Amino acid sequence: MPIKFYSVIFFLLLVFLFLFSYVEIANPLPNTTIKTEGLIGVYQDEECTVPLTSINWGTIYMWQTKTVKAYIKNLADYPMNLTLYIVRWKPQQITSVLRAGWLLTNTTLSAFEVRETNFFLECYDVLRNVRSVEFSFVYVVVSHKF
Repeated sequence: MPIKFYSVIFFLLLVFLFLFSYVEIANPLPNTTIKTEGLIGVYQDEECTVPLTSINWGTIYMWQTKTVKAYIKNLADYPMNLTLYIVRWKPQQITSVLRAGWLLTNTTLSAFEVRETNFFLECYDVLRNVRSVEFSFVYVVVSHKF
């Protein structure tokens, strides 16, 4: 009987230590800046009245994915193709732990079209010895006036 008792205590201690270290090293992330180049707007609402200039991810844990809904609007009177660049990762090696992007299947927007998308941030490992993480989303018009 005592061996089972000590085994259970040992197991619970291991679980506690894992959870404690897991929570202890999760960091709140700073806001991610959203910038556009060209006649593109990024908004919080479907009516495109509230610009989305940054995303507050809060705290992210290992194996967690966070998403933020946004609306992309072509502000031009002609169709255009978009691409999203993720720039200024600091520290650079954090890209082996975090992955960011957007979920937009077709990046061609008609004149004045509004399209819903989701920005996402995924964490694949524990953020060890990282005091801050920075990166920016930049939308760029790749081509226009087809």
